[in-house]
Amino acid sequence: MGGSMMSEVYENSIDAGMSSLAITNTSPHHNAPIIFSYNDHIRPLLDTPLDLTMVDLPGITRNPVKDQPADIYQQVSAMIKKHIEPQESIILNVLAATCDFSTCESIRMSKQVDKKGKRTLAVVTKADMQPQGLLEKVTADDVNIGRGYVCVRNRVGDETVDGEEDMAVTMKHMSLIVSLFGVLSFLLGVIAENKKPASGTPINGKGVVICKYPSDPTVALGYLSAAFLLACTIAGYKSLFMSYKGRSVPNSVLFKSTSFSVFFNIALITSGLALSLLLWPTITEQLHLTRNVHRNLETSCPTAKTGLLGGGAFVSLDSCLFWLVALMLADNAREDHFDETENRNVDGNSSSTDVNLKIDA
Repeated sequence: MGGSMMSEVYENSIDAGMSSLAITNTSPHHNAPIIFSYNDHIRPLLDTPLDLTMVDLPGITRNPVKDQPADIYQQVSAMIKKHIEPQESIILNVLAATCDFSTCESIRMSKQVDKKGKRTLAVVTKADMQPQGLLEKVTADDVNIGRGYVCVRNRVGDETVDGEEDMAVTMKHMSLIVSLFGVLSFLLGVIAENKKPASGTPINGKGVVICKYPSDPTVALGYLSAAFLLACTIAGYKSLFMSYKGRSVPNSVLFKSTSFSVFFNIALITSGLALSLLLWPTITEQLHLTRNVHRNLETSCPTAKTGLLGGGAFVSLDSCLFWLVALMLADNAREDHFDETENRNVDGNSSSTDVNLKIDA
């Protein structure tokens, strides 16, 4: 197929695809469509698929680093021009909303081979970082992007698309789960302490003493309290390292925070201490109830040591609070990490050229 006919086919295809997604633009200065879309909500542009080849071209490096050759700029520029010069190629420029379009090297190179912008598109990323004036910026089209702009942004908070319900587990959900398990462990431990009898009633037999204990739920409540404490600990631990809304960070990032490391270890230690304080009297009480026949005629039919279950309940509540504090500190560490990453990306966009994408037959 000849170059002119191929160009016409692609031109018509682009027009069809753009018209299916474009928002009405009333500006008299710009006839190309302006599209606003979520970066995670992709729809096909064309009903009929085309046989296209996408070439991901590198960003332009002006200053060689490490082992790069001294003429790296000339090499990359030549590579890009080789792919974007053919008339059947569609040039896609990826631009950050925070940068000045007129200073982008990719735009300059596109205009060299496509002065009227008939086969040039632009995707504007990070639209949520500079929403003010962005519409006017792309509408004015000072850099002559003939095929229009596609502006993409991240979701904001709990925002959904087209009523889509976000079922992802959030940090708030996990904090509520940890709190619920911790409170249940505390309440059951306190009730178990209050229900535990002070001692049993000795009944003398022939050479033995049989201890009779009143019926009480101490053992069952003690085990339930320990079970909810264990659930609280597991939920608290997992909540710190989970991926929230599709974003996760390496564990090493969290442990770089001294505060997080301190409270993480305190939460682990208090959870282990609370579990010991709950299980020790519970198991002891169970042994007293099941082994109630004694050959020691002086036995007083003791029960588990008073105060241990109650103490374990309060330590259990403390461990829950420490997990919540660790979760809060983990959230802070995550946000700091994302902010640093975002700042590095913004700085990189301001000091280097955005990546060009070229679509070819």
